[in-house]
Parts: sequence; C-alpha cells; structure tokens
Amino acid sequence: MECITADSGSELVKHYEEAIELAKKADCDEAQYGAVIFKGGKVLGTGYNHVPEEIKGTYTCANCPRKRFELHGGVGLELCVTVHAEEAAIDDMLIARRIPKEESRGATIVIGKLKGGTVHIVHRMRPYCTKCSGRIFNETLIGSVVLLLEDLGAAKRFASFTRQEFHEASFATLAENYAKLIGK
Repeated sequence: MECITADSGSELVKHYEEAIELAKKADCDEAQYGAVIFKGGKVLGTGYNHVPEEIKGTYTCANCPRKRFELHGGVGLELCVTVHAEEAAIDDMLIARRIPKEESRGATIVIGKLKGGTVHIVHRMRPYCTKCSGRIFNETLIGSVVLLLEDLGAAKRFASFTRQEFHEASFATLAENYAKLIGK
C-alpha cells in the first residue's frame, strides 16, 4: 500500500468525486458507496451499492440479516444481497459496456464512501470486504484500488493498493474482526 496525494482537477480526484456522486444514489441504510474504474482518461465502469431490482420490496437493507445480527467489519457478508459498488462497476465494465477483462490491465478503481450523507474517510487503511476484493482480484486486471485517507482542501490524500494487496488486506481484516466477534 502506498499513500498518494492528488490535487483538485487531477484525474484521480475527478473520478473520486464522481464516485461520491454515485454513492448518493445508493439505497443501503448502513453506508453508501460509489466506484469508478478508469484508465488513460477513459471510464471503464461505474457503480454504487444497491438492492437488485428483482428483490426490491421483499428484501431491503432494513430487514438485512447482517443488521439484525449486528454483524459489521465484513463479518457475515455472505448474508448481504446488496450489489456492492465495486461489483456494480465491474459488471458495468464487463457486461453493460462489454469491455474485455484484458482492457482493465493497469486500470484504477477509486471507491468513495458516504455515511449518513457525509464523506467517510478511511482512517485505518484496513479494507475488509472480501466479496468485493475477490471480484476485483479474480475478474479484473485492475492495477490499483484507491480509497480516500485525508481531505487536505486543495488536495486529497489516498491509500493505493495493488489488487493483490487489497485482497490480502481484506482477508486479514476480516479474520481479525471474526476473532473479535467470537472472543479470541
């Protein structure tokens, strides 16, 4: 993982701001995410977390089993039927736009998060969603996964992971959170 600083107007900040706008469309009660995959000035895919149309009405974030059992930090994600922002961006790239996996080589996916309508900054640089990290690792050739660390006014500081680092860090954090949950 490396820390990078980008000025307002840079491609990274522009796409981060786009990810935040996408997050405003999310229908999750817990947190709202947006994601943008880009490479060489071209957007390859975009997405935000949402309940799929096929199950809207019968399944909502309000009756989510994870919420009912108070599972957080990536624990119990197999119970979550929400399409996550990263998954939606990958689906947009591969399915809707029909961009081959090979064209994602070296691309960046930037993820923006809102909580209660406010931009959420990653304080511990600890990703935990193995559902998303698995899709990024197995179904793309994305070069970096980027999360906001600090808003510096005219510039922003980001944490940038290779897709393998992101995947491994997600599993490490999930294992730590499971251990806390079961009291080890």
